[in-house]
Amino acid sequence: MIGMKALGPLRPARRLAAVGAGALAMASLGFVGLPADAASTTPGDFSSVVAPNPLAYTVDDCTVEVGIVYDWTPAPDYHHIGGVRVNCATTHSVIDATVALYYQDPSTSQWVQYGDGSYGVRYDSAGTGYAIPDSILRTTPYCVGELRGNYWMVGATVRTERTGGTVYSHAFTDPGAGC
Repeated sequence: MIGMKALGPLRPARRLAAVGAGALAMASLGFVGLPADAASTTPGDFSSVVAPNPLAYTVDDCTVEVGIVYDWTPAPDYHHIGGVRVNCATTHSVIDATVALYYQDPSTSQWVQYGDGSYGVRYDSAGTGYAIPDSILRTTPYCVGELRGNYWMVGATVRTERTGGTVYSHAFTDPGAGC
């Protein structure tokens, strides 16, 4: 995609239906990037419980971080939350982002969006900043019930007035905890 590049070694995109479950723990749709330095155990921030998280990409002149967000509810009752943070080198007339959670259906190996995505837009802005929790656009916190033990990842589409791109976190195995 024009204007999108990973901040790490590039790997070819793969059709996830053909990738085995073991490889999914290390693969994502699209390009694989390096983890950002922002992960923590602060509620609303990118979680340090899973690694590498978040992954950082470049879309236009913007750094896009996508990953799992640490829940306000402690284990073992935590929710599944995905997030994206966008910060650009220059001011853009528009920056918009959509973020969603995805799980792998074990019977088909297909990735399925879970629940609704979240959408955010900023006008005449250089991004969201780094204040926690307001800088991360988050999905709704979901209790995923019987899907807890599946592979999960976060996808985000980010656009400026010049270009856009869709990026994904690593796929993580859920330990089967949480609500």
